[in-house]
Amino acid sequence: MGKHLEELAISILLLSVKANKTRDITRKEIQLEISDKLDELRILIRLAKDLRFMSVAQYSHAAEKINEIGKILYGWTNCQPPDNLSIKGKPIRVSTRWQLE
Repeated sequence: MGKHLEELAISILLLSVKANKTRDITRKEIQLEISDKLDELRILIRLAKDLRFMSVAQYSHAAEKINEIGKILYGWTNCQPPDNLSIKGKPIRVSTRWQLE
Protein backbone atom coordinates (compact mmCIF):
# COMPACT_ATOMS: atom_id res chain seq x y z
CA MET A 1 0.00 0.00 0.00
CA GLY A 2 2.86 2.37 0.79
CA LYS A 3 4.31 1.95 -2.68
CA HIS A 4 0.92 2.68 -4.26
CA LEU A 5 0.51 5.84 -2.15
CA GLU A 6 3.97 7.00 -3.17
CA GLU A 7 3.30 6.38 -6.87
CA LEU A 8 -0.03 8.19 -6.63
CA ALA A 9 1.56 11.24 -4.97
CA ILE A 10 4.29 11.36 -7.64
CA SER A 11 1.63 11.05 -10.35
CA ILE A 12 -0.25 14.05 -8.89
CA LEU A 13 2.96 16.08 -8.82
CA LEU A 14 3.86 15.23 -12.43
CA LEU A 15 0.33 15.98 -13.65
CA SER A 16 0.49 19.35 -11.88
CA VAL A 17 3.68 20.22 -13.72
CA LYS A 18 2.11 19.12 -17.01
CA ALA A 19 -1.05 21.17 -16.40
CA ASN A 20 1.02 24.23 -15.50
CA LYS A 21 2.82 24.03 -18.85
CA THR A 22 -0.41 23.56 -20.82
CA ARG A 23 -2.34 26.61 -21.98
CA ASP A 24 -5.24 25.11 -23.91
CA ILE A 25 -8.40 23.18 -23.11
CA THR A 26 -6.41 20.11 -22.08
CA ARG A 27 -5.41 21.94 -18.89
CA LYS A 28 -8.95 21.51 -17.53
CA GLU A 29 -8.85 17.82 -18.40
CA ILE A 30 -5.54 17.40 -16.59
CA GLN A 31 -6.89 19.31 -13.58
CA LEU A 32 -9.89 16.97 -13.46
CA GLU A 33 -7.52 14.00 -13.54
CA ILE A 34 -5.54 15.53 -10.66
CA SER A 35 -8.80 15.96 -8.73
CA ASP A 36 -9.70 12.30 -9.29
CA LYS A 37 -6.26 11.20 -8.11
CA LEU A 38 -6.56 13.38 -5.00
CA ASP A 39 -9.86 11.66 -4.20
CA GLU A 40 -8.16 8.29 -4.63
CA LEU A 41 -5.33 9.43 -2.36
CA ARG A 42 -7.84 10.54 0.31
CA ILE A 43 -9.48 7.11 0.25
CA LEU A 44 -6.18 5.23 0.47
CA ILE A 45 -4.91 7.44 3.31
CA ARG A 46 -8.11 6.76 5.26
CA LEU A 47 -7.80 3.04 4.55
CA ALA A 48 -4.18 3.09 5.75
CA LYS A 49 -5.34 4.70 9.01
CA ASP A 50 -8.20 2.22 9.44
CA LEU A 51 -5.81 -0.70 8.87
CA ARG A 52 -3.43 0.91 11.38
CA PHE A 53 -0.60 1.38 8.88
CA MET A 54 -0.41 4.95 10.13
CA SER A 55 -1.24 6.68 13.38
CA VAL A 56 -4.14 9.07 13.84
CA ALA A 57 -1.65 11.96 14.03
CA GLN A 58 -0.02 10.91 10.75
CA TYR A 59 -3.43 10.57 9.13
CA SER A 60 -4.48 13.98 10.42
CA HIS A 61 -1.35 15.60 8.98
CA ALA A 62 -1.73 13.85 5.61
CA ALA A 63 -5.46 14.68 5.37
CA GLU A 64 -4.74 18.33 6.15
CA LYS A 65 -2.11 18.52 3.39
CA ILE A 66 -4.37 16.77 0.87
CA ASN A 67 -7.18 19.21 1.69
CA GLU A 68 -4.80 22.16 1.18
CA ILE A 69 -3.80 20.78 -2.22
CA GLY A 70 -7.48 20.34 -3.08
CA LYS A 71 -8.22 23.98 -2.21
CA ILE A 72 -5.29 25.16 -4.32
CA LEU A 73 -6.46 23.00 -7.23
CA TYR A 74 -10.02 24.35 -6.89
CA GLY A 75 -8.77 27.94 -6.98
CA TRP A 76 -6.44 27.22 -9.89
CA THR A 77 -9.23 25.58 -11.87
CA ASN A 78 -11.75 28.37 -11.28
CA CYS A 79 -9.64 31.50 -11.74
CA GLN A 80 -8.13 30.99 -15.18
CA PRO A 81 -8.46 33.90 -17.61
CA PRO A 82 -10.47 33.33 -20.79
CA ASP A 83 -8.52 32.16 -23.82
CA ASN A 84 -9.55 35.11 -25.98
CA LEU A 85 -9.00 38.07 -23.63
CA SER A 86 -8.84 41.45 -25.38
CA ILE A 87 -9.06 45.18 -24.72
CA LYS A 88 -10.77 47.33 -27.35
CA GLY A 89 -10.60 44.44 -29.80
CA LYS A 90 -6.83 43.95 -29.39
CA PRO A 91 -5.74 40.62 -27.93
CA ILE A 92 -3.67 40.86 -24.77
CA ARG A 93 -1.35 38.37 -23.18
CA VAL A 94 -2.02 37.44 -19.58
CA SER A 95 0.79 36.06 -17.48
CA THR A 96 -0.31 33.20 -15.26
CA ARG A 97 2.92 33.06 -13.30
CA TRP A 98 3.00 34.56 -9.84
CA GLN A 99 6.19 35.75 -8.26
CA LEU A 100 6.56 35.59 -4.51
CA GLU A 101 8.86 38.06 -2.83
